[in-house]
Amino acid sequence: MPGFFDKQTHLVAGEMLTLDALEKQKLPAPFGDARIHFALVCAAISCPPLRNRAYVPEQLEAQLQAQARASLQHENFIRVLPAEKKVLVSEIFKWYEKDFCKEAPSLITYLNRYRKVAVPAHYALGYYFYNWRLNEVRAK
Repeated sequence: MPGFFDKQTHLVAGEMLTLDALEKQKLPAPFGDARIHFALVCAAISCPPLRNRAYVPEQLEAQLQAQARASLQHENFIRVLPAEKKVLVSEIFKWYEKDFCKEAPSLITYLNRYRKVAVPAHYALGYYFYNWRLNEVRAK
C-alpha cells in the first residue's frame, strides 16, 4: 500500500507520526541503542526475524539482547561465506552504520558481540540486495 510507512500518520503518545518517523527518528534518538533496528522491522523478507511476543518495559533489556542474538544467527539475515572469506549483511547495516559503529569499532566487531560463532575479523564485508517483499506466514 503506497504511503503506508511514510505518509499515513498515527497517534503515538499524543503525537501524529508516520511509521517511518517512529522507526528512524522518534525511537532511536533518545535511547542510542542500535539493537532497536532488530526490534522495529517492517516484516520484509530481508528484515530481522519477527518476534512473536510484545516488547515490555520490565523485560526490554533481555528482549533486545535475545532479538539481537536471534537476528545475528539467522542465516537469511547474516550470510557467512567461509570459502570466499566474506560475510554478507542486510543493507540495514549500511543505512544505520553510524548507529552500529557508535557501539563498536567496526560492523564485524558489532556482529560478533551477538554471534555464537564469530565472523573472522579479516573477512570482507558486503551487503546483499534488500528484498522488500513481505515475509510469508507459514502454517506449522
